[in-house]
Amino acid sequence: MTACRCAFAMLIGAIAVSNVHAESVPGMPKESRRPMSSSTLTGKNTNRLLEKYRGKVKITASSVYGGWPVENLLDGKDSPAWFSASQDSAARGQSPWVEVEFAEGVTLRRFTVIGCRDASYPQGYFVLAGTLEVRDTAGRVIYQSALTGAGKSHDFDFIPDRALMNVKSVRFTSLADQGDVNGSGDVALSELLAD
Repeated sequence: MTACRCAFAMLIGAIAVSNVHAESVPGMPKESRRPMSSSTLTGKNTNRLLEKYRGKVKITASSVYGGWPVENLLDGKDSPAWFSASQDSAARGQSPWVEVEFAEGVTLRRFTVIGCRDASYPQGYFVLAGTLEVRDTAGRVIYQSALTGAGKSHDFDFIPDRALMNVKSVRFTSLADQGDVNGSGDVALSELLAD
């Protein structure tokens, strides 16, 4: 019976996410408001920026579950993943986020968020929809986009129409997730890639 309820909750969540529009995303600039689209991974993100600035990038998160630190998102491996703290999920009324801050202004062409592929907990912790906010060296939001995750691991591939210059920070925030499916009320991501 419990498995049936979980499957039903996931189906209802997926239907709700497919009907989310950028107009309903708090703080989204008017010029970026259009229906939320599904993310489609097109080719491989070479991770050029994060490789170039390895050791010079600051990564932070809204919270961390013990044993699954946010640094796991930059280790080049799908597992172990980063997990938010218990109850830090959109499904529980929170806004879990992860943020990368560069040591200097960089040019960003693509940002990919790899959904949970943690070997210990591969199911029930997915972010289903999220928003990406990019700030320049002056702290201004220069790009914001919301997507639903693609594929069975709910990956996100943000590709702006043009290269973004002088980028200082990139923040990904969960808008809908499976925090109501697992017993901890948390979410997980496996890797971040930046070109």
